[in-house]
Amino acid sequence: MSRARPVAATLALALLAPAAIAAGAGPARAQQPTRTVAPGKPGTEAPKGKRQIVCRGAAIPKGWILVDDLRDYSQCDGNNPAAVKLYNVWAVEQYEGRSSGTVLTVCAAAPTPAGWTLVDVYRSKELCGHPDELFGLNVKRIRKN
Repeated sequence: MSRARPVAATLALALLAPAAIAAGAGPARAQQPTRTVAPGKPGTEAPKGKRQIVCRGAAIPKGWILVDDLRDYSQCDGNNPAAVKLYNVWAVEQYEGRSSGTVLTVCAAAPTPAGWTLVDVYRSKELCGHPDELFGLNVKRIRKN
């Protein structure tokens, strides 16, 4: 038996591994602490500075801001085969009550709250829509005045 077959198999695996990781088959990225809520219902308040999860499209509680969108198969119709590849939940973080000088990284589409200043807008493939296009600005940093 020739050695060409094992070498070809190893080469094929080496070429497919980056594609599998890019498609989401790789290790999950670490997430900030979250509070999970019942499917289809807006989240309840969590302690200051914490994050909570709400279903995509739900009303974001007053004093909270959108910081990411995620996939969660266990809630908000995430196990629906038609929606398997969609980001079905939002991560929101409390901004109200933060001290002056606090900087938050939030989704660029979220309105900048009163009393906060826009610091920077940039692209991050890991957050807020996960854009593939090179010049898609989807994230911003805001600072409490």
